[in-house]
Amino acid sequence: RKVRRSYTGGSAVAAYQREHGGVAEICPIYAIQQYHFDGGETGLYQQCTTGQILCGECKGCAAENVKQYLEGFQSRLPEAKTRTNEFLLTTPIKSVLKK
Repeated sequence: RKVRRSYTGGSAVAAYQREHGGVAEICPIYAIQQYHFDGGETGLYQQCTTGQILCGECKGCAAENVKQYLEGFQSRLPEAKTRTNEFLLTTPIKSVLKK
């Protein structure tokens, strides 16, 4: 829901955006896709700035990517909770306990 309602660098009118493109440099959805999921490999910048893809379509892809990431993260969470003791300090630090 947060991805779908977020601000973008596109126009309010789809026909105008298809003709003139969006502004990827100010779009947080583009930034999420670019830095976390895409890495610049699919040409999303070109699609955005030329109007080949509209913001709604881009938001749908970003929402799906975030959903898949969170599902994977949540599926690994129970195992991580069982391993927390491996990372706890079990020996006292003598320099802190000096009187």
